[in-house]
Amino acid sequence: MDKRYHPPLAPYQRLLASDRIDETVKHHLREQFAALDPVALLTTIRAAQQELSVLSNRDAGAAGSPDQPQYLAAFATAWHSDYRAPRGRRKNTAEHWWRSRADPFAESWPMVEGWLVAKPNLAAGELLTRLRQHDRQI
Repeated sequence: MDKRYHPPLAPYQRLLASDRIDETVKHHLREQFAALDPVALLTTIRAAQQELSVLSNRDAGAAGSPDQPQYLAAFATAWHSDYRAPRGRRKNTAEHWWRSRADPFAESWPMVEGWLVAKPNLAAGELLTRLRQHDRQI
């Protein structure tokens, strides 16, 4: 079974690309998308967060913590942060000076360097061919 990978698309774009969706629905989606305003959406989200906070404090019978206004105000600039979450294992930054195994090309390096000095534009394939021929001669 062969896997098919499609380019990443937003759900809106997937709907527009689908043959199963009626053209009138696609037209309505295009109009709705054109009318979207990210700034107005952010304002609506912040208002909903504020309302949720007020309702939550009223239900709990608490007056609200003194840090709450600062916490809610931080949403306005949180996306400015340069913080990037760590991904995977952090690489060791300290370089080590020891070798973990013997260099299999230690005897060949002077010869390879000589070839490269004589012809600096030698391709890796040509170098390998020369090394193989040299090994056959030995």
